[in-house]
Amino acid sequence: MASPAKKVRKANFSPAEISVLTEKFEENMDILQSKFTNSMTNAKKNKIWEEISEAVNAVGVTARSTQEVRDKWKNLQSHAKREFSSFKSEQKKTGGGPAPPNP
Repeated sequence: MASPAKKVRKANFSPAEISVLTEKFEENMDILQSKFTNSMTNAKKNKIWEEISEAVNAVGVTARSTQEVRDKWKNLQSHAKREFSSFKSEQKKTGGGPAPPNP
């Protein structure tokens, strides 16, 4: 019986790739976060995500697909939200002790 081939992992996103991703997202934030209307179609949003993934690929060593770049942005957002919500809940606690670390 042949063992299944191990899937080769891609390298983690480098800090340079992450900074390019955040810069390009901030430049196009109004379009990417807008609700779907007649003026803003999903085709425009997909085109912008493709441009962002091309910019990330220009910086990085590993070729990233558009979906991988979108997933990375979603993970960055959820991690930041988790960190800020835990900071907020720690700030509301009473009882002395050291202050919580800033996010």
